[in-house]
Amino acid sequence: MGRGLVVAVRQRHDSVAAWLGPVAIVSVGLTMLVYSWRAWPDPLVDFGREVYVAWQLAVGKTLYTDVAYFNGPLSPYLNSLWFRIFGTSISTLALANIALLALLTGLLYRLLNAASDRLSAAVACVMFLTLFAFAQYVGIGNYNFVAPYSHEVSHGLILSVASVASLATYARRRRGIWIVCAGFTLGLVFLTKIEVFLAAAAATLGGLGLILWTERPSSARTVRLALGAAGAALVAPTVAYLLLASAMTPGQALQGILGQWVIALNPDVVSLPFYEWSMGTDDVARNAGRMAAWFAGYLAMLVPAAAVALALRGTTPYRRVVAVLLFVVVVSGLPAIVKPLEWLEVARPLPLIVLLIASWRTVSFLRQPGPADQWARGILQITLLLLAGALLAKMVLNARLYHYGFALAMPGTLLVAVALVGWIPAVIDGLGGYGAAFRSAALGVLLAAVAGHLAVTRYHLDQKTYNVGTGPDAVRSDNIRGPDVARVLGDIDWRLSPEQTLAVLPEGVMLNYLSRRSNPTPYVNFMPLELIVFGEEQVLGAFRATPPDAIVLVHKDTSEHGVRYFGLDYGQALSAWIRLHYRRVLLVGQQPLQEGTEFGIEVLKRRGYPGDTDAEELEILNPPGSPPQPDSADRAAI
Repeated sequence: MGRGLVVAVRQRHDSVAAWLGPVAIVSVGLTMLVYSWRAWPDPLVDFGREVYVAWQLAVGKTLYTDVAYFNGPLSPYLNSLWFRIFGTSISTLALANIALLALLTGLLYRLLNAASDRLSAAVACVMFLTLFAFAQYVGIGNYNFVAPYSHEVSHGLILSVASVASLATYARRRRGIWIVCAGFTLGLVFLTKIEVFLAAAAATLGGLGLILWTERPSSARTVRLALGAAGAALVAPTVAYLLLASAMTPGQALQGILGQWVIALNPDVVSLPFYEWSMGTDDVARNAGRMAAWFAGYLAMLVPAAAVALALRGTTPYRRVVAVLLFVVVVSGLPAIVKPLEWLEVARPLPLIVLLIASWRTVSFLRQPGPADQWARGILQITLLLLAGALLAKMVLNARLYHYGFALAMPGTLLVAVALVGWIPAVIDGLGGYGAAFRSAALGVLLAAVAGHLAVTRYHLDQKTYNVGTGPDAVRSDNIRGPDVARVLGDIDWRLSPEQTLAVLPEGVMLNYLSRRSNPTPYVNFMPLELIVFGEEQVLGAFRATPPDAIVLVHKDTSEHGVRYFGLDYGQALSAWIRLHYRRVLLVGQQPLQEGTEFGIEVLKRRGYPGDTDAEELEILNPPGSPPQPDSADRAAI
């Protein structure tokens, strides 16, 4: 009777413990969702492209021909599907992304639990929701999973994790259908973004190689599995090509599918200062030094904690007290050492740490005795680490949680948390030490890091108190740009009929979307990258062929791309054509695209529109330092 009661109590305890992690994850997720509500996107930068392109496809336009685009077709058409089913609005896209975010969180918890234990999986998922899913570490939004700067990144990452999950399921069940699923999802990733696909391919092929090495199937089965994965991977790209080819020429369809690969090999694109900064190759010595310094700092904290944990052998008295003290010392000491903005540097050594963990887990895997069916956990661990390491390659010397790091650094960060909370304490326990002591110190480090990043997120979210847009399209903006954007939107609605067209340069297509005015040219953005990829002459030709009724110039400093202002440092011919054919009708804030301007928006209307009898403001055609004037053919066209 007594033993039965003990068993019942233990079962009850295990049942409650199993739910603690998921309840904590859901609670944190809902809290972050509410706190960041409608502050996810930026009113001008990046996310406007995501909603504008989806809207254009939803009303019947075709990607790559009617809408210039250089990423894969999966995300734009999926987003347009949400618009067709649930209505065109930012809320529709946000809710769809929240649903996908919930799916990703559940998938991560399941995989990390299988790779380690419930506690480390719960800690990692809480970190995902606080540090990545809703976070904002810079002045603009878009670097989160609700309103990502590029859905190709978020969709591709979700599909990459799904491919790893399929391989993990095969490693446990040995059913070929899961290899097919892994290949199929990898094919879908191919239709998103090149860097995500390369990472997913490295993880999928590496995982498949480990499976074949441990299973050692017959030659016939090996061929079936390989062909099954390869054939499944070709399905989505083939279907996408055929669908595109039904709406355009076969060459255009192939260029749409493979275009980003051509761009990735373009030396003018690769050499842009922005991408060198992003990878950290702009200053190799300095960035390597910062990586080494942060790595040394982590060792200085965690190596003593590991030594203490190993010293607490057997039933050493007060070892729980020591564990608590380690936690308190770390949590209270780190904020005093690391200044608020320095928390944005904590990921500097992440590529090195992931490499070391991957090497450790691989060696442990290869030395592991026993039949192949006991190696499923090791295969999952290494496959996840391959995915994390390959994603970090794009920021190898400038790893960060902000900016692109919300996606590229996410898997690596979660796996480091799993190693600190689960894998390393287990090794210490196996050596006779007290792993809980090290776990306490590690939890202190992670808690301090989360708190430091949340403080930065809170600062940026608290600045967003001005609503731009209305109803389901309303978003929260800062009080500097928000009122100016709202005023311009009001002017557009007053000045243009619903059928008239609009172009926003060099960036700000969100104005097109919120005003529901299309750009008559195929082009969406006019930043240095787009003008390199599509060619300024081709873009200018499109403006000449179908000139917009109005043009909006938004101030944008593009120094990160090696050139500062549109019309002065790049896009001179397009800017000169605009100045000749359009006149200013509204200036909000300071004159945009000029040295010394903090922010400003200029609205221009095409000359010769009904009621335009005043040739005012001709002085703006040739201000000091302006680019060359348009050619005679353009002058004759007035």
